[in-house]
Amino acid sequence: MPEEAPALYDFYAHRTHSLVERVDAARRHPTDEHIRRVRVGIKRLRSLYKLIAMIRPRAFKRRRHKQALRKLFKRAGQVRDIQVSQAALPRLSVPVEVKKAYRLFLEKRENKARKKLQKALVRFHKKALKPTTRLIRRLSKKTNPATIDRRLRAFIDQEAAAIYALQQAEPSPERVHEARKQLKSLVEVGTLLMQLTPDDALATVLTNAKQLQAQIGHWHDSIVLLHHLEAFIAQDHHLPISTAERLIARQQQLANHQEQRIGQFNDSLHTLVEALSPWRVADVRTI
Repeated sequence: MPEEAPALYDFYAHRTHSLVERVDAARRHPTDEHIRRVRVGIKRLRSLYKLIAMIRPRAFKRRRHKQALRKLFKRAGQVRDIQVSQAALPRLSVPVEVKKAYRLFLEKRENKARKKLQKALVRFHKKALKPTTRLIRRLSKKTNPATIDRRLRAFIDQEAAAIYALQQAEPSPERVHEARKQLKSLVEVGTLLMQLTPDDALATVLTNAKQLQAQIGHWHDSIVLLHHLEAFIAQDHHLPISTAERLIARQQQLANHQEQRIGQFNDSLHTLVEALSPWRVADVRTI
């Protein structure tokens, strides 16, 4: 049995334990930060599922294992999106009475979303992850370290190639958001590679990737704000025409600003993909 292979399982087990702790904390105190941490914990596990499906594609069916986390992830995301718009309220330049109406609109949505999230938190149990945990433990013992190292690099190659492909298409908010998802997976798997083979140069690249991911995250928060503003304008038929026009103008201003940022993000993503070259494989088909 390979001695180093269980490091893959140890990394996964640590992430699983972390998620269970985050869910317990959110169940007791569903603060904005605890809900955010649950989302981050699930994203990390989903990235690892993607990696393990690449390592052992026939034995590990990723979609089946993601099922245990799907509802909790969705419910936490709905609350999180509303929290983002609430945090932006002080910066919204509209009459006081309109801001109050918009706040009530968001609060009503948040109350509904929180009730659904609370149910999902209560229903989630760590036992639901046991079948996946047992399988990953078995697979990590059967896979030699050299194979894991090659697959980690193949994964980085795959994510970098996906980011590059998104850049070549017509720029859009949706594609930038997709690139951010690839970045998250890349950072998670790069962190595992760092544990197996420490590398200062890779650590620097991963730090830059995390910073870029955070920048795109803040940018996406404004996209979420636009969607909530649009829903509010469509729902509140009592808004004076002048106020509605002012809100729509503000929407357009935000949208234009977000569009301008896309070019900057594409430049940064291109630089990052280039920096990853030393840790990519020449031909994924050969591994």
